Amino acid sequence: MSFSNTVKRAWNDNRLMSVLLELTYACNLDCTFCYNDLTLGGERLSLGQYRSLLDDLASLGVLNLSLSGGEPLAHPRFFDIASHARSLGFVVRLKTNGHAVGESVARRIRDEIDPFLIEVSIHGAGAATHDRQTRVPGSFERLVANIGTMKSLGLRVKVNSVLTRWNEGEVEEMLDLFDALDVLHQID
Repeated sequence: MSFSNTVKRAWNDNRLMSVLLELTYACNLDCTFCYNDLTLGGERLSLGQYRSLLDDLASLGVLNLSLSGGEPLAHPRFFDIASHARSLGFVVRLKTNGHAVGESVARRIRDEIDPFLIEVSIHGAGAATHDRQTRVPGSFERLVANIGTMKSLGLRVKVNSVLTRWNEGEVEEMLDLFDALDVLHQID
């Protein structure tokens, strides 16, 4: 069956095709516009509960699984959860701020998860605006370096940007940056 027929059948049968799973409230950045409340601790599911949930989603025929947070890599069992998802055949997308995806983490992501796409967030055309919005000095330079590392390891990277008052005057420069980084992009 073709992908378009699969989508059509899922739509007509009101079947769940995609799931966004937020693994944690924890994050290593503190973006000014983020809906995620860093003060919320919540109660994490156990690894067994995550595996059971993923097994259930697979049995429902879910195709696409996006892992997010907070920062999903901040979850202490991230690799166990994501590897199990991949073993079930999900098309895995990772939504991360990219701050923790240095070379060793990027290699593990590639080798253990092989995600369809890694989505990272850039919030300005340069460090001044991006770091102002993340409230973490140096986060822009680190992210740009990590994007280069991910791409050099063959990982597919897409940049998501939230349009704010602080970066609305930098859209053209942001687009130039995305072209220079050779990444897909989306501005919301």
